[in-house]
Amino acid sequence: EAFAREICPHVPEVKLPNVSQGINDGVNDFRDLMNHNHESGIDYQTTVDQLLKQAEDLPAFEPAIEHNQTTTVSIQYDEPEDYESIPTDCFPPVLEQFIVYTSQTIGCDPSFVAMPVLSIIGSLIGMTRELYFNSDYREPPILWTAIIGESGTGKSPGFKTAMKPLFRLQAIAEQKNREALDIYDRDIMSYESDLKTWTQKLKKSDTIPPDEPEKPEYPPIIAHCIDDTTTEKLADLFKHNPKGLLQHKDELSGLFGGFDKYTAAKGSDSALYLKLYDAGAIQVHRKSDRLPLFVPHASLNLTGGIQPGIFKQAMSKDYRQNGMMARFIFAYPPAKPLPFPSENGTPAEVAKQLDELFDNLNEFQPYTIKDNCFVPLRVYLTEEARQAYQTFYEGNGDEWYFKDSQERSAWSKFNATALRIALIFHCVENATDSVENQRISKATMQNAIRLVEWFKKETLRVYQILESGELAKQTPEQTQRNRLIQFIRGKGGKVTPRDVQRGIKSISKSVDAAQALKELVEAGLGKMINQESNKPGQPQLVFQLFTQSTGRQLTDAIETDGNHQSDVDSKAWFPGQSAGYIPEPADESTSDDLGDVMEELF
Repeated sequence: EAFAREICPHVPEVKLPNVSQGINDGVNDFRDLMNHNHESGIDYQTTVDQLLKQAEDLPAFEPAIEHNQTTTVSIQYDEPEDYESIPTDCFPPVLEQFIVYTSQTIGCDPSFVAMPVLSIIGSLIGMTRELYFNSDYREPPILWTAIIGESGTGKSPGFKTAMKPLFRLQAIAEQKNREALDIYDRDIMSYESDLKTWTQKLKKSDTIPPDEPEKPEYPPIIAHCIDDTTTEKLADLFKHNPKGLLQHKDELSGLFGGFDKYTAAKGSDSALYLKLYDAGAIQVHRKSDRLPLFVPHASLNLTGGIQPGIFKQAMSKDYRQNGMMARFIFAYPPAKPLPFPSENGTPAEVAKQLDELFDNLNEFQPYTIKDNCFVPLRVYLTEEARQAYQTFYEGNGDEWYFKDSQERSAWSKFNATALRIALIFHCVENATDSVENQRISKATMQNAIRLVEWFKKETLRVYQILESGELAKQTPEQTQRNRLIQFIRGKGGKVTPRDVQRGIKSISKSVDAAQALKELVEAGLGKMINQESNKPGQPQLVFQLFTQSTGRQLTDAIETDGNHQSDVDSKAWFPGQSAGYIPEPADESTSDDLGDVMEELF
């Protein structure tokens, strides 16, 4: 019945034949019945025909409505599924405590801390570990996480606090880099002096002098995280940091907007990033190098935030079709203002434990290093964990059939996401306990699966909102109309054309102000009324916005093209105005006196 309830919204009719009728215990579903009959000499097609005949006389299945039931919904529904807070108890204790205490201190949603933490931990593990399923199926600890949140909801404070322990390691690395560069500068000066002396000897000698100076190598630049970078610089960093990197963007729109900025090949940057999600090989050709720069395994964890209004613009059609969006896991908690800051910050002991965890993870070493490339230490699933994953895998495949093409792209990544999260959780457990256990437990696998199930719900919510147009990009006309309506609301729902002219910067002429109000009336969003003015005998023409209090429902009109009918006759917007009247475009001779404009227009 659980499966029947799930598919009911997607098919015309569901019926449930009794598969165990007249059969001994052990037959619980269609698969059991098929196997039972086959063993009894009944072929599969005959069993199917019998079930179809039985179903003809059965009533259609009607799922019971449970008030407290939470169901996964598809983007075909009108309203997104209610938000559920991220299950922090899935995380290892050291991470759970940090996420809970930090989010409570800031007053933000726990996901604003949890999402970057996942990618940060993945980057610290990097290419030192891989989950080995078989020779053709291995998963690195790479996660691309995105927080969708409005300004003022704690997105940035949560993100920055999560990054703080990694910035501590980056500061240490920067100090080592400066020391290494100072040594290099001294060595290069000594080399140039020795080379000059050696060259002079060479000129005076008939033979090559011994002990030719050896040019010192440029030191590797150690890095844990990066923000803005180019493709060439990224390849350089991977060459120096075979473990991998974290790219963090407080605003992810800057990442997508920067793609192909420094290259003439459209789509080349995004194609490279798609490879980095799976620690793929990258090759960069540079004019300054005789040989291309080749990195066989480039591991990039990615995390950042983005505002709802920018999300759809950033995730363009190309990124939805090439799999870029499907590679991200999202969190989009409801918007709420931050509360008054708590007097109690994150406990010192919790912060200390997290710093120790980061230090231990930073010390992780690969199985071996070959040609300056990391060969990861293999981590396996226990038999119980493997069975739990198989159940999840098969269930995920069943769900995939009932998704649209965009959702299917995301669902196809969730199998890998579950293994990657399990690997990350397992490494955190090892680092916390200072052990090297190469087998992931059933409990760890189940925690990862439970978290992925939460990500599934969030993905549906985000995709649904994306498709419903809530985050849709507005045309300039719609943007100006919305700005005008918000201005009118701020004025109590009533304005004169002069109010608009003075209050809206983009509407500087009287004729434009009057025309803008006329368009609102034609869109069914308000009406013109005569209101007494300060001047005796001269009523003032005022626009009144329709609201629930005036008996009209505004709904989504402010975000549409304005095709709404009104019970106010727009052709008789003002006594004496001809039907379908459209004012002439304003020119230099057009009067800017409001009284003259009103006479011309109305």
